Amino acid sequence: MTEDEYKRVLDLLNQEDEEELLKKLMLTNTELMEAVYDLQEFMEEKGLTPTEFQAWKQQKDLRMYH
Repeated sequence: MTEDEYKRVLDLLNQEDEEELLKKLMLTNTELMEAVYDLQEFMEEKGLTPTEFQAWKQQKDLRMYH
C-alpha cells in the first residue's frame, strides 16, 4: 500500500461506520498476504535466500534509476 492509501484508510475512520472499515481492512490484509505468498513463491522458484533477494532487489532498483 502507498502512503496515500494508508491516509485514505485513516480518513475512513472518521467517515464510515466500523463494519465498513473492518471490511476494507480485511480486504487490504488479504491482498497483503497474497503479495507475501507471491514473493515466497518467486523466491522459491529462483532459489533465492532472503539475503540474495535483497541484493537482487537493490540491483533492480539501481537499474531503474539509471
